[in-house]
Amino acid sequence: MKFLTVLLLVFNIFLTIEGSYLCDGCTALVDELKQLLDQDEINIINEAANICDKVTLGKQPFDSICREYVIREGDEIIKKIEKDSNSTVVCNELHLC
Repeated sequence: MKFLTVLLLVFNIFLTIEGSYLCDGCTALVDELKQLLDQDEINIINEAANICDKVTLGKQPFDSICREYVIREGDEIIKKIEKDSNSTVVCNELHLC
């Protein structure tokens, strides 16, 4: 029973750290993308993929996940940034915070 309790506690800590990492990465990405809104959508998405490398420090699997997410959800991310410039609000709407 003690082992299970400790295991669940460690798992909860891991999820909290990972969730915080995702939220921090998302807000950093959104803050960078806000400065690019005057460019066309393709350039913004390409630049976002490059920003992923900076935000994740190139660490796998986070860098690959970030790039795939940006490419897949780029249109939605841009719309949310245009609607609300607060990066935490945008990341909450994207379910990353």
